[in-house]
Formats: sequence, C-alpha cells, structure tokens
Amino acid sequence: MAHAILTYAQSTHPASPHANDQMREFSAKRWHTLPFHRDDVVKARVGEPLRLVRL
Repeated sequence: MAHAILTYAQSTHPASPHANDQMREFSAKRWHTLPFHRDDVVKARVGEPLRLVRL
C-alpha cells in the first residue's frame, strides 16, 4: 500500500477555503492511500485518461 500527500501550500488563490487543504491533512497525519493496482487505479479514475503524444 502506498500513501502520499502534497506537503506544500502555495495557492494562486490564497483566500480560497481550499488554499491550505493539503497542509491541514499533513498536520493531522491524514495521508491519502494511492491506488496501486490496476483495478484500484481504474476505480479511482476521474474522467477519461489523457494521452500525451510526442510530435
């Protein structure tokens, strides 16, 4: 199982109520479980995959 969190809190909108979300999660030790297996990734997917192509 893999856990991660974005630890810095620099927002282009510092007045946003979400500007420091990740910092609060980090401070509370609420790390997020990352999807690790293919089935987990498919279940956690939001939207269609973006495929990048080198020209």
